[in-house]
Amino acid sequence: MDGIINKNVLLNIFGNDFSFENALIEHITFEPIAGDLSIDFIISCKVVNPPNKWKKWDKVYVKIDFSFVKNLSWQGESVNFLVQTFIINKTQSYEAELKDICGSVLMFNFEAARVQNVKPLIYKEEYGRYEVY
Repeated sequence: MDGIINKNVLLNIFGNDFSFENALIEHITFEPIAGDLSIDFIISCKVVNPPNKWKKWDKVYVKIDFSFVKNLSWQGESVNFLVQTFIINKTQSYEAELKDICGSVLMFNFEAARVQNVKPLIYKEEYGRYEVY
């Protein structure tokens, strides 16, 4: 998780062996002129240290904003992007590569990233979806 300035937020909640494996990408927003990319994840891995205000959760919503994004490319046709691997390498900038279980790939370069939101999600039967608790 190199390049994510406040990655300790995720490590504190999920533990040091946290990865984005099996996370669902819920939403992606890219503003090419500004170079800003936001990715919303729904994470289903085990919560090790929940924040004190969390009373219950089924999954966890995480939003990460990437700044100074360049060379964004998408290969594949996944409608539901379930992360198989999320790799960040450091060269002159950071190179990110997300692969899903069906073979689609999202790649881009960025200068910095920041976790913006981490919220508990509860499945609401009456709506048939997860909602922030």
